[in-house]
Amino acid sequence: MTAEDVGTLQAASDIVVDEAVTVRDVDLEHQGYVAIYDGSSGAPGDLLGVSSLLPAGPHEDVEVELDGPLGDRTEAFVIVHNEDNGNSSFDAPAADRAAGTDRGVLSVRISLVPAQGRHS
Repeated sequence: MTAEDVGTLQAASDIVVDEAVTVRDVDLEHQGYVAIYDGSSGAPGDLLGVSSLLPAGPHEDVEVELDGPLGDRTEAFVIVHNEDNGNSSFDAPAADRAAGTDRGVLSVRISLVPAQGRHS
């Protein structure tokens, strides 16, 4: 499986967060979801939020609402998941596995910047 088989993902290095994270560009080979995971340990941790089901194809400015306050989290992972059990709801980790290849999952590590702490 190649990168073309799973799609592409781009996120800014610093994402301004209020109650949501906006992912710049995602191109899905199959219908699926964009999920945000806590990255404070250096690896994907707790699920922080997930997009609605997205059809296959390119998407810009995908908004992912967070399930709760950001707290002191400053790092996160954006991971693409395929809708693989046909029920149109996000069911990871039991189903809807992360899109990937033999080299790893389709993910990007990002820095989280709370909107109230952003300096223009």
